[in-house]
Amino acid sequence: MSRERFLLDATFIAGYLNPRDQHHAKAQECMPRVEQAVEVVVTEAVLVEIGNLLHSHQHRARAADFIQACYSSHNITVVSVSTALLKRAVEHYHQHADKDWGLTDCILFCGDAR
Repeated sequence: MSRERFLLDATFIAGYLNPRDQHHAKAQECMPRVEQAVEVVVTEAVLVEIGNLLHSHQHRARAADFIQACYSSHNITVVSVSTALLKRAVEHYHQHADKDWGLTDCILFCGDAR
């Protein structure tokens, strides 16, 4: 197990799960590091986004399996999206108008996995 820590976003996960995605090869290359990391954090907002992005019949089972595995993996912490977290994320989103971050990214940035 490595001492690395990762935040998973929808771009990485979709790239990993979808062989036709432009980021697939890089995500495949990086996944062993994620699997060996001491801690991986993903928010439920990201998992919902994956379910939405990969909703078609050819990707749905893979997406559902990945989402379910996040809840049982030894090194993955799934952060629930509470009202308080969403409010902090919206404030972060508002304060950083100069950035190209989506609200889901801001939820990830503001989520406290501890």
